[in-house]
Amino acid sequence: MFQLRHDIVQVLCKFEMIFPPAFFTFMMHVMVHLPKEALLAGLVNYRWMYPIERLLGELQKSVRNMAKPQGSIIEA
Repeated sequence: MFQLRHDIVQVLCKFEMIFPPAFFTFMMHVMVHLPKEALLAGLVNYRWMYPIERLLGELQKSVRNMAKPQGSIIEA
C-alpha cells in the first residue's frame, strides 16, 4: 500500500503533461487519498451501505401501520 502511494505521485506527474489542469481537481484527491482510506478502514465490504439499505427495504415491506412506518420498523 505504501508503494502504491509513491507510485501514484509518479503517475500524476506524468498525467500532468498529458491532461488539462481541470482533470486533477477531483482525480488527484481520489487517487491520493484512496490508499490511505483503504489502510485505515480496511475492506470495502465493511463500509458499504448496501446490506443496511437492503435490510431497511425488507423491514419497510413488513410495515403494519402505514401511518407511522418508522415506529412499525422499530417494533419489527
